[in-house]
Amino acid sequence: MEDKTVTLARHLALVVTVAQEPGIRVAELARRFNRSEEDILADLEVLDRAGFGSQMPDEMFGFEWDRLRSRGEVKLWFDLNVTGVPPLSEQEAAGLITGLAALSPQLPPEVAEGIPTLLAKVLSLAPALADRSLGDLTQLLAVIDPEPASEVEDTVRAAIERREQMRLTYLSARSHRSDRTVDPISLTQETDGWVLRAWCHLVEAERHFRLDRILAAELTGHPAENRLGGRASKGSKCTVMLQPEAKWLVGQLPLRDVRSEGELIVGTFRVFDDDWLTAQLISLAPYLVAVRPQHWADRARERAQRALAVWDRH
Repeated sequence: MEDKTVTLARHLALVVTVAQEPGIRVAELARRFNRSEEDILADLEVLDRAGFGSQMPDEMFGFEWDRLRSRGEVKLWFDLNVTGVPPLSEQEAAGLITGLAALSPQLPPEVAEGIPTLLAKVLSLAPALADRSLGDLTQLLAVIDPEPASEVEDTVRAAIERREQMRLTYLSARSHRSDRTVDPISLTQETDGWVLRAWCHLVEAERHFRLDRILAAELTGHPAENRLGGRASKGSKCTVMLQPEAKWLVGQLPLRDVRSEGELIVGTFRVFDDDWLTAQLISLAPYLVAVRPQHWADRARERAQRALAVWDRH
């Protein structure tokens, strides 16, 4: 039996889709929601009976059934303002903010620029957070969207994107200054700041460098050696087993070899980037039954726990 939360989410998404695209065909809704046309019609019948109070016409959903039956097109007559934006509880807002904290290190700069606006919208929809002090909110914003990128950060990000070797001057925790040549792997936000993961030629081993301790950085023009750090080996795969409630999501995911095993859904991701897969697994967490190989699940769990730690601190 389908979980009630999943059913409600689909019904709300269905109404919003129809409201935004009046006259959309049943076949198109079936394709988008990965359901049969019969299932979509059943959903519409349930929604048509929804309402409150005296069940007068303006207190119920309404579809143009003549149009639906004759042309297979769906159009709302009354929508009870369900397309309006609902308020968020403190727990819901916390979940969204935690998600932003987890994903923000993986976003390109042009996308990350929109995080302050998105955060403001989340906070505006959460009356329970209205009593937070300005200082609390400023600290929270700093965690999710740090200060504008420095020249060093720009250089590090460019090196990772181009897979180019770079030289850096680093100040250790003991104030020891050293010059190193490194092959950058990834840049992630930890609870104590941004950390560069790289292969260090000085010690011939992988090292982590705090971004705020990199005094200078420059590109060398030489390609970074492939140490299989932030990138998975070509053709690497991750198999996931999902609860049946995830059926409506499968069509939106880059899954291959999708099949059913009993009531469960099984599919495979082709992995070329560890961070990308980690984000996918975190978003699928409510539906995950198993992940193979196990180390992908462990990595996603660690990333989510770090994000929750950021939220708990603020």
